[in-house]
Amino acid sequence: MASVVERLSTCFATPEELIFKQDDKADELYFISRGDCAVNIRDEKRVEHIAVKLLVEGDHFGEIGLVYGVRRTASIVSRNYNTMASLNADRFRDLLYEFPIYRKYLKKHLFTYKYTYKTFLRNIANRIEYL
Repeated sequence: MASVVERLSTCFATPEELIFKQDDKADELYFISRGDCAVNIRDEKRVEHIAVKLLVEGDHFGEIGLVYGVRRTASIVSRNYNTMASLNADRFRDLLYEFPIYRKYLKKHLFTYKYTYKTFLRNIANRIEYL
């Protein structure tokens, strides 16, 4: 377990801070230690849906882009002062190489999400194996 923790960096966010924007390049995975964040999604009609999900302590986000090599599927906004851990793309790939079971866990977890990108994920999963 120490090898996983050693790969993490600490980051902070202030209230209302945009952590990342939908369609940005995916380069990090985040874990919330303290605070909470809102998930905002712009749908295929370009309508912005605010706070479709609340992420709280213990939750993670940013994994879809890293697992499937796609751009961000949602925007994440800090609602409070947050303390988070982050894992950049290179360290994420190293982690999956060392612990391949983690990739299977993440992919299974992704299909529990209840929004329109779920269909997208199923389609892309059938076509490519990014990592």
